[in-house]
Amino acid sequence: NLFVFSDQYHNFRFEKNFTLRMQKAWNVAAAASFATSITTCISFISNSMSVFPAVSSFGIFSASLVTMNYFAVISFFPAVISVYHNKIRPCWWDHPSLLFCCKRTVPDEVEPDSNSEEQKEYALVRFFRDTWAPRVIKYRYVIILIFTGIFAAAL
Repeated sequence: NLFVFSDQYHNFRFEKNFTLRMQKAWNVAAAASFATSITTCISFISNSMSVFPAVSSFGIFSASLVTMNYFAVISFFPAVISVYHNKIRPCWWDHPSLLFCCKRTVPDEVEPDSNSEEQKEYALVRFFRDTWAPRVIKYRYVIILIFTGIFAAAL
């Protein structure tokens, strides 16, 4: 979950307004983290129905940890990022040992040129964006039926 939030924060790095950048990153990261956290939590809760006390207590404990982790990531971690961006980064952008002794300005994050390496799209990215995702969305009900049939056959 921390990776998802920090990745989204990095994706919106060209947003000039810090509050808007945090809001956009939080909106995307909270939704993605919720989806992964709820599925993980449900899987651990299913362990709580075990007849073995150790497995049952592990499931309850792990489900509560996943829940607490989600709430920590969507509440505490944005505050940490905010403190970093506003207080620490201006003094620490070039070397960690200069944290307490430098007062230099931080270079602006400029948008990359259209020819830069960061702007080039790889064939795999184009395939998943332009071919795979539209087909999965178009045939989603067929895919659900196929996997439901496989799941039913496995029972």
